[in-house]
Amino acid sequence: MGTHHIPHSDPMINKADIANFDIGQILIDTGSSVNVLFADAFKILIIKHQYLNKDITPLLCFSGDVVEPIGSVQLPLAIGTAPRRTIVYTHFLVVDCLTAYNAIIDRLALTRMKTILSPHICPSNSQRTLASARYEGIN
Repeated sequence: MGTHHIPHSDPMINKADIANFDIGQILIDTGSSVNVLFADAFKILIIKHQYLNKDITPLLCFSGDVVEPIGSVQLPLAIGTAPRRTIVYTHFLVVDCLTAYNAIIDRLALTRMKTILSPHICPSNSQRTLASARYEGIN
């Protein structure tokens, strides 16, 4: 078992409901400006390709490569359980490329959900989750 140093920059990985499907292996990327849903996860949602908006621009990947998204789609994104469940409708770029993740959630979606990331309270890398807290009284 390795030692944990705080602060750290390990990726935050979580699961959430996307279009009423429980999707795991979601990268929470506060540096990202777009939500990404990878093609394999999109197929699970059983959404017809005709609902994809094809009027999109290329995406610059982590590796520096430019990737042409399949399309974009607005879907409900939910985290938490009642009474602390938060649902927002957000746009996802659907991308077909090799990755360890099913989706990437950006900083704007986190802000709209009124969540904060608190990685220092997570016990270990193998048990990393999204620690969210709703700001009370903020509209």
